[in-house]
Amino acid sequence: MSLTIEEFDDYLENWRIEISRACGKNVSREKIFDALFMILGDKYSLEHPLDLWDIDIKFESGLKYLKEFDFTSFDHQFEIDLSFDRDMLFSTKAKFKAAGFVLHIHRYDQDPFPSNPHAHIVDQNIKIDLSNGNCYRSRTFIKTIKKKELLEIRKKAEALNIEVPHLNISS
Repeated sequence: MSLTIEEFDDYLENWRIEISRACGKNVSREKIFDALFMILGDKYSLEHPLDLWDIDIKFESGLKYLKEFDFTSFDHQFEIDLSFDRDMLFSTKAKFKAAGFVLHIHRYDQDPFPSNPHAHIVDQNIKIDLSNGNCYRSRTFIKTIKKKELLEIRKKAEALNIEVPHLNISS
């Protein structure tokens, strides 16, 4: 069973405190989160950092992984020209603003719940069903967005060549 968002948030803060103490400098929650994704991404076949919320991890296990991670790698930024076809990169993931939020849509998201594809409001751990506008946090229904907002999101997704599910709302 995966952690609740509150439990995971507590883990992040406590991991940040422990790792900052061990490193002798402040390590941000973002770096802790990014490090966990880098460490556990392959092990759990994660496609997006938010998929971390769907795994079952114990505090001690996460701390052990993080203590072995070299956080100085985040301090060294460099630029390199990679020959990736931009169309290929955006064909599987899209990020855009709609209805006042930054949304992420993953065409091949491992978890097809609540629709395939669906939108993520990353900083709120919310998934939006693109067929009907139902919103979920940890698979719990929280609300339905307005039809106008859903249509705006779908229009932006389609403009990015993302095939959205059949619309399933009443007029």
